[in-house]
Amino acid sequence: MKNKKEVVLSQAEREERNDKIAHKVYLYVLILLAIMFVVGFTYGINAVLALEGQMAPNVLTESEIPVPQSKEEAYSLFDDALDKALQEKPKLTSDNAFNINEETIVTKKSEYFLETFKFVNDGINEIFKLGFDKVETNFGEELDSKLRIPDFKISDIIDYSVNYVYYRCTSCGNVSSEQLDNCDNCGYSQPYAETWNDEYEIVFTLKDTQNVIQNNFTPKSKDDVLNLLKGNYEETLKFNNIEYSYDTLLFKFKVNRFSNQLTYLEYGKELGINADIEFINEFSSLENEKLKFKANDISAYTLTWPKIILSAGGMSIEPKGTNNLLAKLICDDPTAYTVNWTSADESIVEIDDEGYMKTGKKQGETTVTASFEFNGKVYSADCKVVCKIGVESMKLNKRNVKLDVGKTYQLEAKVSPADATIQTVKWYTEDERIATVDEEGVITAVSSGVVKVYALSDDGYYKSSCEVSVK
Repeated sequence: MKNKKEVVLSQAEREERNDKIAHKVYLYVLILLAIMFVVGFTYGINAVLALEGQMAPNVLTESEIPVPQSKEEAYSLFDDALDKALQEKPKLTSDNAFNINEETIVTKKSEYFLETFKFVNDGINEIFKLGFDKVETNFGEELDSKLRIPDFKISDIIDYSVNYVYYRCTSCGNVSSEQLDNCDNCGYSQPYAETWNDEYEIVFTLKDTQNVIQNNFTPKSKDDVLNLLKGNYEETLKFNNIEYSYDTLLFKFKVNRFSNQLTYLEYGKELGINADIEFINEFSSLENEKLKFKANDISAYTLTWPKIILSAGGMSIEPKGTNNLLAKLICDDPTAYTVNWTSADESIVEIDDEGYMKTGKKQGETTVTASFEFNGKVYSADCKVVCKIGVESMKLNKRNVKLDVGKTYQLEAKVSPADATIQTVKWYTEDERIATVDEEGVITAVSSGVVKVYALSDDGYYKSSCEVSVK
């Protein structure tokens, strides 16, 4: 047997041995963390690259009411919509406004004079309200005596325009009144998609005859115009020696292109005004000057129609799941009416009296309807409800593909989770002159260049792309 003293380490030796073990463990941990970081970082990068967000397809809904192709058709559309409003009696409110168009201001004085006038004007010129009595009716009340009915003929219309189209980036949803070639907001390289509003906005430019002015626009005298200006600028400046004329007369209306419901009327006068400006009080050091500018004098009417609005027009719920819908009533007293809820297929979705829904095991689609009765008429709104296991993400098997002209490659798309109800995708190419892609994801190289081919999941609209280089 060895001597006990020979097998027992000294305190110093034990500390040295422990230090070596700790150092090795520390190195192993560092190596393990480095490996985990690299793997995790790579996985994270791939996950981020695979996630390109969602992109709902651009869907245009055809109108029930055709787009008017002439001023005669536009005039007829207004007549029909006005008759409907007079018969069904929606709620009516009116408003008036008078504002100076700063872009039209002309002066011979210095830039400082002009900027001072604009500064004074900005404090007042948020389309200030006039001291006129507002017109208002409740639902079901007669409109004839409260709504100013247009009184002009087709021959009084110089020109007309119909506006309902705008443009939207299909990647981020940014909107524009013009069709842009690409999106500065998100960097998407494709043109904005044409999109349609639910309402036609139609504008008539009218002849400035005495009859048109007298019958439709309640012409203002020189004293009226002077009083409007005086009443709003009396603390900072005076308007003297006013001369004015009606430069443009506009009649605007909006009508829902599905229901033919008239929702808005506007009588707008653009006045050309010349006046001597005299600054007072804190601005009195500025010299007097003659200004020329245009002012907008507007009388507007808004018509509100009874209806029921749901918190969602469509939703999905997982099997054995729950969700709820909220209903907003547009009527005289929403709290006084009962909302009735029904499901077209209760084996898919059941709904109670409060809009609370639950699903069972059966997957599928049904319609949930909310309705209420008001003034002898039933108003309703629908929500498409799908019971399914939803798609949460999607990725392609390749992020980059290189092909020779004429060659093909099969792209594959995989949605997650694996048991998602709807597994299908649609395929797109950003430039068919470089590469095409069929409905199965087969890419065909057409000509030299670089193009993105992407898939869009039919559920959730998840997008994932592959860059295709053709040589």
